[in-house]
Amino acid sequence: MLTSLGLRNFKSWKELDIKFAPITAIFGTNSSGKSSIIQALLLMKQTVESPDPKVVLNLGGDERSLIDLGSFSDVIHEKSSQSMLGLDLKWSTFFDLPDLTDENPDTNVTPLRWDHAFECQIGEGKSGQIRIEKLGYSNSNRGISVFASNDSEDRYRIDVWDRTPPLRDEREPLLDEGREPPTFWRLTETQRAELASLSGAPMFEYDFYRAMGSIYYLGPLREPPKRTYQWSGSAPSHVGIAGEQTVSALLSPRAQHKEGAEEHTIAELLAYWLKRLSLVDTFEVRPIAAGEKVFRAIIRQSSASKEVLLPDVGFGISQVLPVIVQCLYVPSGSTVILEQPELHLHPKAQTELADFFIYVAKKRGVQLIIESHSEHLLQRLQRRLAEASDVDGIPAVFPDDVALYFTRIGAGGSTLDELRLDEFGNIKNWPKDFFGDPMGEVAAMVKATRARKERGK
Repeated sequence: MLTSLGLRNFKSWKELDIKFAPITAIFGTNSSGKSSIIQALLLMKQTVESPDPKVVLNLGGDERSLIDLGSFSDVIHEKSSQSMLGLDLKWSTFFDLPDLTDENPDTNVTPLRWDHAFECQIGEGKSGQIRIEKLGYSNSNRGISVFASNDSEDRYRIDVWDRTPPLRDEREPLLDEGREPPTFWRLTETQRAELASLSGAPMFEYDFYRAMGSIYYLGPLREPPKRTYQWSGSAPSHVGIAGEQTVSALLSPRAQHKEGAEEHTIAELLAYWLKRLSLVDTFEVRPIAAGEKVFRAIIRQSSASKEVLLPDVGFGISQVLPVIVQCLYVPSGSTVILEQPELHLHPKAQTELADFFIYVAKKRGVQLIIESHSEHLLQRLQRRLAEASDVDGIPAVFPDDVALYFTRIGAGGSTLDELRLDEFGNIKNWPKDFFGDPMGEVAAMVKATRARKERGK
């Protein structure tokens, strides 16, 4: 699970430190910096997963990019040759260690949490070359640091040290690389094996590269519905950034796997949640004929209505479909980033969508980072926090499970307000004009009504 993100001089953010929870929701006005928080995570992910491991910062621009951020000068907050871009990320991994003193260790496990930290400072040289100025990685058990030298060859030294007792006054390097590694965004398999053998810890199975691989992103503009879908038998790793692989994911073998206490397939869970959101009565993906690789998404909107195809119903169903499938399809322990998941949904569906997010976070162990404009989603989260118990099949949720933020833009750039919650779900520091001014609108309407009546006399 991602636990925090720090930004320095990134787009509208001069400085940002944000903590993540199992459910993190970010609200705010347009162009206030909400999307930039998500873009920073995607920038790190696409840099790590770049086909060229020597790329210091993959700003995007091709068809495989998660985002296109232009040039380094487009992302730096202060347009100065001395400005440094800072990216800091912390995350945790969890293990169940068997009690080896027990006769049956499988029945008695001890949960173990390892906290990891990654920090990077990037600058631009006089020639316009982007270079890493500072780079480091550590965790709660073993540590690794990478120090960039200032010589003209831009060589690096990797030090790994044992953080367990006895304590040392100075770090004793266990590995000193004389050769230049490609980049610490992604260690080579050989380097990872060497470091793991020297440190004696399995930390390199859960390094920064693998942490980024557990992030899945679904953008705000999802693919419009189609009358037919081709499926070649593939099993995509996710639904795609525009939801273009949603039907393929539903048809893949992974979606047929039964999971959870109730042991439902993803297709069955999808149909249940679409009905709970009051969007459909039934949902099914069928081949147009036996043995064909062309499929249709077929919907019945009520028990009395006839079956129709996905494009023949409200647009909101096709937009929320990838949201639900993504959250049900990715592996447990993943982080799913969603932009405007409530798009084109009516208020009741937005409210029930909050319950779905609680279900996913608590039942599947999937972390959610959500950028939203939905007051209805927020209010349902507040209600569930107030109830603090299992209700309507939704697990109990507590303040530590939810992090809420409001972004605003000012003369100095973006600022972040953490919405502080009490145990009853009340926001103790409600921002001014958070969702407009509803009381002001009511007062203005009453005043206008009175004035019109007086003019009519």
